[in-house]
Amino acid sequence: MKHSRIIGSLIVLALVALGATAFLNRHSRPRDPAPVPTAEAVRRIVEVTARDYAFDAPDTLAPGPVTFRFTNHGPDVHHVYIASLPEGKTLADLVNETKGELLPAWAMTIGGPGAQIPGGHGETSLTLTPGRYAMVCIVPAPDGVPHIKKGMMHEFTVAGPMTTLASPVPSVVMTLRDYGFDLSAPLTAGRNVIEVRNTATQHHEVIILKLAPGKKSADLLTWFATHAGPPPAAVIGGTSPFAPGMTNIVDITLEPGEYGLICFATDVHDGKMHVEHGMSTEFTI
Repeated sequence: MKHSRIIGSLIVLALVALGATAFLNRHSRPRDPAPVPTAEAVRRIVEVTARDYAFDAPDTLAPGPVTFRFTNHGPDVHHVYIASLPEGKTLADLVNETKGELLPAWAMTIGGPGAQIPGGHGETSLTLTPGRYAMVCIVPAPDGVPHIKKGMMHEFTVAGPMTTLASPVPSVVMTLRDYGFDLSAPLTAGRNVIEVRNTATQHHEVIILKLAPGKKSADLLTWFATHAGPPPAAVIGGTSPFAPGMTNIVDITLEPGEYGLICFATDVHDGKMHVEHGMSTEFTI
């Protein structure tokens, strides 16, 4: 099963989750933010909104820490997938050389806010260095065409003096490896600020799921094949894929219940999804 088909199934999953049951509807991140510690009052927040098929975002940002506050105003599922544009490469090159869900190897992926359902929103922080970047969405539309091929892209430049503003203060560290997730401490009910570090040999993502009773993260694979019955989980946040050595910080609020972590990124060695190599796990709050 190809990664693009998986993301296409996530669209169906998320849309079904909007109205299927109270279980699924209760677990979107609340619109009112949790109290922010004093040390975080000076962090830099940049609003990014998505619609079908475009981003509304700044054209220029200063280097340094930035929190992307992402809101999906479109009727489709979208994410913010950020990659660098090296010297001599253009946004058109990125689009033309993207094959399905795979960006060209020259575009270093640095992550960004993970997939959000229509009306959903989330916050992901990272540190930007000077250069040219593109945010794209590779989620496929109902016709199977990735959103990037429908014009869903935005180039921005990072330049000027380094910002003195801070990143959010993490409450837990999540380490991505080939092929698993390690947490420095359990996630808890309420606000969690998760520093996600990729220490693996290839790109990874983390998708946070709210599981239906008795279900596992890997049950999504079976459901994707048939769409029989209600979905076994709802996607509630996470990151887009990012390269080894990079760090993203995910700010998410969790309620008591059963959760899963999963990575659908495509393996660079055999083309399988990382979940097929066992990159999924469950936890209880």
